[in-house]
Amino acid sequence: MKAEIKTKQGVRTPLTTDDVRNIHNLCEELIDIIVERKKTWVSTFAQQTAEDIMDVLIDIKVDIDDWGAAHAEEMHDDGFLSPVGQK
Repeated sequence: MKAEIKTKQGVRTPLTTDDVRNIHNLCEELIDIIVERKKTWVSTFAQQTAEDIMDVLIDIKVDIDDWGAAHAEEMHDDGFLSPVGQK
């Protein structure tokens, strides 16, 4: 009897300092867009929802900055990273 085993594995590369910077900048840009668009909205619900989204983006930005300062890996000029844990 032949048994078939299916597995699914995902491998993710470690975050680099460039990744952290890009995510930080993306959050900043999205926050700026929300601030500008919110000024033109009359709907209280839409404004409150925009503020909730902005709060989440701020949390993401702070968390990624803190995590990146402690754990992000520096990409070398050759496009490779040092082995994890060896900076």
